[in-house]
Amino acid sequence: MAENKMEKVLLSAYKKLISKLKELDFIESISLIGKHIGKRTMDKVMDIDVIIIVKIPMTSDKYNRIENIFKNVCKKYTNPKTDVLYAIADGPMKPKSFKENEIFLHCILHTKESYRKMPLLLCKNSWQQFNPVTGKPLKKLQSFEGVTKKMLLNSALGVNHLIELVSKDSSGYIGWKKDKNGIMKWKLFPLKFKHDEEKAELYIYAVLRCASNALRYLTKDNSIGIDGKMAGKFKTKFKDLKYEELPSILVSDKKLLRNKKYKGNIKVLKKQTLAFLKELKKHIK
Repeated sequence: MAENKMEKVLLSAYKKLISKLKELDFIESISLIGKHIGKRTMDKVMDIDVIIIVKIPMTSDKYNRIENIFKNVCKKYTNPKTDVLYAIADGPMKPKSFKENEIFLHCILHTKESYRKMPLLLCKNSWQQFNPVTGKPLKKLQSFEGVTKKMLLNSALGVNHLIELVSKDSSGYIGWKKDKNGIMKWKLFPLKFKHDEEKAELYIYAVLRCASNALRYLTKDNSIGIDGKMAGKFKTKFKDLKYEELPSILVSDKKLLRNKKYKGNIKVLKKQTLAFLKELKKHIK
């Protein structure tokens, strides 16, 4: 019953969000990243990633109107047991909730120009497979033929970059800053992880995303996700690695984390993550 209530809040908040965004005349496209909301397994923590492309230029007025929609949806659907929260940022900006359930509406906001310049090539390679809710598909803005060795090792959120981020417990996000005359410019802001839950999210993401991208590079299959099926395939394809089973373990740990039941040792997880990334780097090279 609790799961059904969570699903109802999630679906209602998402539908209201999309319907209000569609009313804005400067929206060029909206894309939902991941499975359709109704096909997702309900956890106590649910992330909804939405990429919004607006007409050039980005202005304070456009930004504020979009933000007000997110604010109003969060206010309307938050209840005593469930927080509905949002962030407008291209990166791991996640507000902390202390309620039983959490729905996080993650808005990745761009113009066509800023999307093309945005350096997260591995992310855009993944995002291009999803069909838009409205407007043109992202692959029409910028398309990729798949993961290359250079992308896997050296691009933003590639293996080398994730080794650096995990080592420093840090990341960054792309946000919008007012420039002049109401025009806004995108900027990279630093982000430091302090809480164990945040660090666990980073470490688990690093392992699962790198494992998925390594498989995409090796098999040329760009549809590979970050689920149990991927982890099983990784163990088969990279059976000579010492940490071949770590993705499978962390798929289960991610589920625990999303249901606020994760009890792992964060220092051990960091050590394992770095060892996995360094071993994978050596193998790919």
